[in-house]
Amino acid sequence: MMSLRISRHRRAFTLVELLVVIAIIGVMVALLLPAVQAAREAARRMQCGNHFKQIGLAIHNYESTYRKLPIGWNGLTSSSQNTTFRWSYLAAILPYIEEANVYDSLDLSLTLYPPGGGQPPRPEHVATITQTISTFLCPSDSGRPISTSDVFDSAPTNYVACFGSGINDPGDVSDDGQMDRRADGIFSSMVWRRLAECTDGTSNTVAVSETLLGAGGPDPTSAERPDPQLFMALVVPPPLVTIGNCDREVSVGPGAVNRFVSTRGRVWAGQGYENTAYNHFFPPNARRYDCFFWVAQGFKAARSRHPGGVQSLRLDGSVRFVSDSVEATLWRALATRAGGEVISDQL
Repeated sequence: MMSLRISRHRRAFTLVELLVVIAIIGVMVALLLPAVQAAREAARRMQCGNHFKQIGLAIHNYESTYRKLPIGWNGLTSSSQNTTFRWSYLAAILPYIEEANVYDSLDLSLTLYPPGGGQPPRPEHVATITQTISTFLCPSDSGRPISTSDVFDSAPTNYVACFGSGINDPGDVSDDGQMDRRADGIFSSMVWRRLAECTDGTSNTVAVSETLLGAGGPDPTSAERPDPQLFMALVVPPPLVTIGNCDREVSVGPGAVNRFVSTRGRVWAGQGYENTAYNHFFPPNARRYDCFFWVAQGFKAARSRHPGGVQSLRLDGSVRFVSDSVEATLWRALATRAGGEVISDQL
């Protein structure tokens, strides 16, 4: 008998077919990835908006308790401790965002830092102010503690109090809008303001917006150009905090005007323009350097990782998204508490 050999042929992918399938999958991923990223950012932006609402409710609860708004950054001097208190509005509202235990562990009768420049926080505060408060962080940013060294002295924040338009006298170009009793926003470093002082209307006045976290570092060389979204220009001495010097090219060496050693948003517990305050002189996400002199004065824009703009909390508790292209006059008008401007925006 003849044995018959039955050959069985198996169908297999050729190399060309495999490459085509891989290419199709790559195209599908490329098409779907932006949609996935957009959905994730939408969720993060919604969560960020919820943080703003919590902060807004906390500010109003504080006002109901004390009949005044929290001070934006306490620049008042303790005569017995020979330095300013430096506590932020965020430290004041801790009990109203379900962080009473953190608040109770702070001794706000003590200044945040001991006398003298460049000092670390008082040891009594360190264990508390290094605690990360999720409500104080935008989920679209990194959320990590930052420092210019291997040691950080506090947990960070993205949410900054509005000190106004950044200018106190619009007709005076020499007026640097320093954070004092003249500041035209609802928050100040020297005054606990009342809601009744907001004659522009609470729905027409921005109370809080966003900043980006960013570590400073060594002064750059003359050929380097640090990212304005992450680096702030420290202008020294204080009289040189002017718009012209904010726009000045990077300078280095002894007597330099612009330096970049400070960190942005490092300390939720205090620290003024470097960390928990801002103003509306520059538009949101301005592609120019924020500039300031430590905690006293400066020009600092609202900044965020949300595409196209920043979130803002109005004094009535509503949260609005503001485009980077907002008209400058409108943006500054929204920052003043009693500017008398007529605002009919739909931001």
